[in-house]
Amino acid sequence: MKKFAALIAIEKYTDPDLAAVAFARHDAEALSAALAQHGFAPADQLLLIDAQATKTSIESKLKKTIKRLKEDDVFCLFFVGAGYTSGGQWLLAAYDTQPVDEPQTGIALEWILAELRRSAGQQATLLLDVHGGQLSPAELEKLLAAAPHVACFFACGQGEDSYASGTLKHGIWNYHLLQAFNGDAPAALQRGLLTANSLQAYLASETPRTLRGSYSDGRAQTPWSHTSENGDYLLADLRTILQQRQAEASQNQQLTVGVSLLARKCVSVKNLAGWKKTFRLPDRVSDSSQTFIAQAAESELKQDLDTQFAALKAAFELTRRDLIAAGPEDGGGSIGTPYFQYSIKIAQHPEHPSEAVWSRTVDGITDPQQVVGEAFSRVFDGMFDSIELALPQRIDLEAFIDMVEAARAPDLKIQYDREVTYCDLHLKGVEAHIRLTPQRLRIAHDRRQPTQLLIQSFNAVKALVFKSHLPAIGSKP
Repeated sequence: MKKFAALIAIEKYTDPDLAAVAFARHDAEALSAALAQHGFAPADQLLLIDAQATKTSIESKLKKTIKRLKEDDVFCLFFVGAGYTSGGQWLLAAYDTQPVDEPQTGIALEWILAELRRSAGQQATLLLDVHGGQLSPAELEKLLAAAPHVACFFACGQGEDSYASGTLKHGIWNYHLLQAFNGDAPAALQRGLLTANSLQAYLASETPRTLRGSYSDGRAQTPWSHTSENGDYLLADLRTILQQRQAEASQNQQLTVGVSLLARKCVSVKNLAGWKKTFRLPDRVSDSSQTFIAQAAESELKQDLDTQFAALKAAFELTRRDLIAAGPEDGGGSIGTPYFQYSIKIAQHPEHPSEAVWSRTVDGITDPQQVVGEAFSRVFDGMFDSIELALPQRIDLEAFIDMVEAARAPDLKIQYDREVTYCDLHLKGVEAHIRLTPQRLRIAHDRRQPTQLLIQSFNAVKALVFKSHLPAIGSKP
């Protein structure tokens, strides 16, 4: 079986009456790259853009391509450009089309279907983003019924236009088409498979949504499709691509740079070592009360830093020059190692002035293997209760939530606030509170844990996210 594609994109026409089509070239070139991932070899792709897409060139090269089809071969035609109707025919405008003076200078959809009927191929998909006049769906359905092995997807309905987004740098329908074929739209997939029905359902849902976000004047664009006699057939299998992405994102499965181990503990100010009965509890949050708390905790800060310095030196067999200690000062202190940094801080509780919060952190990890080793466990096991990932790029939380809800993964539930400032993920098999914000992912346990268990919970979250074919949290695209 071979796969053939013809991609035709026309942004500007010789006839000034035919409006320019924004980002047509970009759409076609991007789809060509997407199809190449699915077995459409560059040598078997016909790409005609602007001046290359004359009527003569399109008809000649399209006819030759279709003639090459054998029974088991697959054919895909993508067109983005202008269109018009004439004499009951729907015509795609070629670069040199003159629709006013010579209506038949366009490419008739009926001619394309006739060529496909004469070919030996048994599976053809037409992806048509046509700007301009269109026959009614009933007329098109009647026309397409004569080619039962052809499935056709239309960017908009009769009387509507197809719109582009300057932000996305694509036609809106084409952008979502690309998302689907690239595996970047879990809502378009059925367990990693892109089918005719799943693609249409996704395009029909997301195109109007993005249109509303791009324009505020009530424009309408209603994608629709005609399915072949094969019904819901496979367009692309994304499972291998998704698995490869999972493997690449998980090359360092144990830990990633940007991860922090955290512990927070609230105590009464009266329980600090430097507290005296003659002192008065703070009743408001201020710089002076923070200074008071730092002074009351200074001996505990020093003791903790001394203890961790000695433990790190012994466990990792470090020299004096390997360890950089600072503090206690201003309620905090730190110890730098060649592999990570440990820090401790005490601060007044922002909502309860008579309480203080101890915070311990390991971050600045430069050698993840050291953090998952035995030496690290000897020093820090049972100290931390949370693991946090600073995301390499800001997440569109609304889009992430939409994908989770569309995926309907049985092992994953989601909750979020009305303003969508965060979302909480509930994953089967992960006994932890998982919170995702646009910039951070935190996995918090209700008690302090061994380091390995914290890392295992982090990896379990990643694995279940991949299993559900959702975007890899914290992984660069």
